[in-house]
Amino acid sequence: MESALWLSLGLLAGTAQMDPRLADYQWDVSPRAAWGAQALVGRHGLALGLRLWRTRSEQTVDPASPDGRPGVGVTSSEMIGRGRVAAVWGTQVWADAGGGLLHIGYDPDQVVIASGGSPVVVDLKPVDTWSAGGGMALERPLGGAWSTSLEVGRRWYALETAHRNGNAIETGRRRFGDWTARLELARLWGRP
Repeated sequence: MESALWLSLGLLAGTAQMDPRLADYQWDVSPRAAWGAQALVGRHGLALGLRLWRTRSEQTVDPASPDGRPGVGVTSSEMIGRGRVAAVWGTQVWADAGGGLLHIGYDPDQVVIASGGSPVVVDLKPVDTWSAGGGMALERPLGGAWSTSLEVGRRWYALETAHRNGNAIETGRRRFGDWTARLELARLWGRP
């Protein structure tokens, strides 16, 4: 049985599937490439760590404007807890849960909309909100001090929203959830 502390540093690559309801706000919600990094410190079958995960999309603000479809960068910084739930044929099965800060930034962060009179300048301010999520990972050693894992996870967060409903503009706080699939290549220290 493991008794010493171990450390894992990994690079992440995968895909993110944003909540389909974000399409109501003109987001492109098709699956997107995503990347990040993860660091874990553990003992026995438990670990704590930090994860950084980033993806990009687009939001249509004004289809007639050349810059009316700004890029949207979505970055999450999370603290995670992970526990080993099984080991089967050399593969470890882990469950994790975590939470942190979700940052949404626009590029460009300003859009000029042509209207009947003078143009309207719309500032797209960054958004920061709390997020929480969980997932399951299958980890397999590669030999030496390296391992690889495949994880599927879900993340929830809330955003202030505004959309047209007939002639009225409705605003409110709405909850969303994204799916992620991550492949990790990790370097291990101290774990047999």
